[in-house]
Amino acid sequence: MTQLDLTEESPYLNLLEESFPKIKANILRCEKLGFPWKSIPFIKEENGEIVSHVGVLEYPLQINGKQYKTAGLHAVQKVGKVAKRALKEAMSPLSSIHRQLDK
Repeated sequence: MTQLDLTEESPYLNLLEESFPKIKANILRCEKLGFPWKSIPFIKEENGEIVSHVGVLEYPLQINGKQYKTAGLHAVQKVGKVAKRALKEAMSPLSSIHRQLDK
């Protein structure tokens, strides 16, 4: 996986900042203090510009003594679209996977 640019000029952080004010400063501050940004980003680019983002966070679970790796989506956004529509678009590939598993 490519290392993300987590600097003041980062297009990725600038996109997050549009929907989540002050997150950029908080991410940069935490990085400097040794607490890395653990989100796994799925980014879409058009004409060299980031236009959408879906972050994935890993959540390890223990159920009845057995370990499971799970994940959750967060920071879903798309330039010029509301989050609900962006989330629906982000989830659409997952629904086809779910249908495959049900067969």
